[in-house]
Amino acid sequence: MSVRPMTMHAESIRLASEGLTWLEHLFLCIANAPDAGLHAKRLAEIGRYLASDAADSADCANAEMRSDIEKGGAQ
Repeated sequence: MSVRPMTMHAESIRLASEGLTWLEHLFLCIANAPDAGLHAKRLAEIGRYLASDAADSADCANAEMRSDIEKGGAQ
């Protein structure tokens, strides 16, 4: 894979991580909403956990790809 597509993939992974982080915060707001029912709160807590886990994985993948790009001399 050439450097340009790798850089584009790394940027896509970064954007995915950012979107998942926003989703995590949205689920957290739902879970903490005073008028949310118990079922909604539990689903929101599960969603927050899954979004957080996926965001962490995307962050790691982005860091690894950026490191590989830099090792290859790309910016």
